[in-house]
Parts: sequence; C-alpha cells; structure tokens
Amino acid sequence: MAAARVKLSLYSVQRFISGIVRREIGSAGSRLVRWRSCINKHSQLLPQSSRARRLRFGTFITTSLIASRGIGFWSSSQPDTKDSTMADDKDPKSLSDAEIVEEADRLYNEHQPLELHAFLIQYKDSRNEEVLWRLCRAIRDVAQMNITKAERKKELTYEAFEYAKRCLEINDKNFASHKWYAICISEVGDYEETKKKVANAYIIRDHFQKAIDINPKDATCYHLMGLWCFTFADMAWYQRKIAAVVFGSPPTSTYQEALDNFKKAEEISPGFYSKNLLMLGTTYLKMGNKEDAITFLTKAKEYDVKKDEDKEVVKKASGHLKGLGVTV
Repeated sequence: MAAARVKLSLYSVQRFISGIVRREIGSAGSRLVRWRSCINKHSQLLPQSSRARRLRFGTFITTSLIASRGIGFWSSSQPDTKDSTMADDKDPKSLSDAEIVEEADRLYNEHQPLELHAFLIQYKDSRNEEVLWRLCRAIRDVAQMNITKAERKKELTYEAFEYAKRCLEINDKNFASHKWYAICISEVGDYEETKKKVANAYIIRDHFQKAIDINPKDATCYHLMGLWCFTFADMAWYQRKIAAVVFGSPPTSTYQEALDNFKKAEEISPGFYSKNLLMLGTTYLKMGNKEDAITFLTKAKEYDVKKDEDKEVVKKASGHLKGLGVTV
C-alpha cells in the first residue's frame, strides 16, 4: 500500500511537470511558397502518407482564425492584418529583426507551424531574444503536433530548451525569456527523473513569477502561475506526507492562491482562454463555492470552440455541471 501511494504521489508531481502547458490553436491562412524547400527538408517529421506529403509541400490546412491575443495562448501579440507578402519580396538574410518578428507573428497567428519553424530556423544564430523565444515557441509547437514521432519530439523538446536558455543569457529583463524558460523546463521534465522534476518545480514557479514582475499585464503568465498553485494545492495530504519523506520539502500552495492568479488573468484579458474559465470554475468547486463554480463552468461550456483544446474544455465543463445537477 505504501508503495502504491508513493507511485500515486510521484504521478501527481509528474502530471504537473509534464502537463502544465498544453496548447493548440487553429487558423486558416495563405501559404508561403518560398518556404516549400525548407519544409521539404524537414519532412522527416511526417509519416509518408498522402496527407503528410501535402503538409510537406506547404498545404497545411487549418479550420479557424485567431480572434484575440488570448486565443494564441502563449502569445501576447494581436493577429497581424498587414500585407502578407513581406517575406516573399525580400531575401531572408536581409530582413531586420523587426521584420523577422512581424513575419513570425503572422505565420503564428495563421497557425502555420511547419512553415513558421522553417522560417525561424534560418535565424537560429540570432542574438535577439524576441526572435529566439519565437523560435523556441515554434520548435515546441512542432514537437506537440500529433504527426511528430516520439523520438523527434524529445529532440525538439530539448532543442527548444536550449534556445530558451539562450534567451535568458541574452536578456533576462524580458518577461518572455522567463516565461519560455519555465515552459520549456517543465516539458523537458517528461524525460527527467522524478526527483529532478520536483526540484524543477521551484525553478518553474520562480521564472513565472519573474515574468509577472516584469510584465504584470500578460494574462498567460498569471494563468500558468495559477496552474502551478492549483496542482500543488490539489495534492492529497497523504501524497504530501510521502513526498516530504522522499523529497524533503515538496512545493506547497493553496486553492486561494490559484484562484487569485486565474482571476487576475481573466481581469487582464476577459475570455482570453477557455481553460482559464474551466480552472476558475474548478477552483471555486474545490473551495465549496458552487454558485461561482457554476457561473464559470457555464462560461467554459459555452465557449466558442476554435481548437481541439476548447472541445476538451467544453466536455470537462459539461461533466462538472452535470455533477452539480445542472442541465446541459
């Protein structure tokens, strides 16, 4: 029984480290013909199906448009409505950092992950952290794609972490450097031993906090901090006791701390992310506040679905509401 509880305790920690960040966005947009050769070069990411061949040649089709900066969970940029021919008219080597960032944001907002990766990897030696954290994000997005094989995903996860470290080395005054370092070290945790994951949990928390201190207007940072707090507040007492024996001093938090962060994120950017609404409802439920729980779970259930993650949120919110006796 004790062994089973240890396993359960470790799984709770692992679930946090490996699962704190999940994002998919959907959008539709024009193709960049000039990057076809780059995408073809990286075709080992894709299984050799007819669909994969179409993807390899730059015909990745998506289903919805980004509606706000909050929908692109890890981004703080607004959808770009400027002329999309900028990169086609210039030699990639001649682009300024500002132009690279502009084109990267356009591709990101149009959800063209393979083309974005092919575009940004050309600037992997950049000394501009705004370019590098976007490259870090692009690498992670490719790693998270269902078509990416397990071994390649691991390679990309560590590659993204290396660029995240470079961002911090170049400019540790940029909130995005800290945010992406925290995100990447949490995902590297998928491949690390459990004790290191627990130690990294403190590092993740500290870098999210630094990101918030530098830019207190970024809703995603508060959401991520809320997830961190919720995960450790939600550990059962016996899990915490066993973790304390095994690891010394595991992280601790409260539902109130989680709630404060989720509420702050919503205050900054109302409705920016379906999961923030779900977590508000879930946290209120954990605290015994059914009235407010129903309010936010209903908002989550009625969220305008734009991506697969939204579908999962709607499903979970509906389940919670049914459990509370609410007709859905």
